[in-house]
Amino acid sequence: MFDKQATNITTPISIEQYCATPHALTSSNGQISSPIDKQLSKHNQQRQVKVTTRNFLTLRHLLTGRNLLCVVPELMAKMDLFSNKLSFARAPIDVPDFKIEILWETRNDQHQKNLWLRKQVKNTITGHVAKLKQP
Repeated sequence: MFDKQATNITTPISIEQYCATPHALTSSNGQISSPIDKQLSKHNQQRQVKVTTRNFLTLRHLLTGRNLLCVVPELMAKMDLFSNKLSFARAPIDVPDFKIEILWETRNDQHQKNLWLRKQVKNTITGHVAKLKQP
């Protein structure tokens, strides 16, 4: 995803354009690399991660009006929540599937209300993703 006006990205995105544009990265664990960087290294390429965020919900605001791009799941890019003024295109490399994680405090790991809530969140997300994948 990217702001077409702020980045001047043309599609399809070339690997050179992809690596030359600063990246935003969603990282729940604080890491500034991902399997995408391993893929790029296979092509003797490297991206520039300039900013990280802990969740996908802040990306719309982070990318709007800035020379940044961020790799997100295709279904997320198509959601109305993320569509205002942002564009999306396929990355010029194969992007591994995203791992969706739910974070909670360790002390609540076996708390019944927390277990119930995590189950509800998982079922809701799984159901929503299944609907989005339907033609």
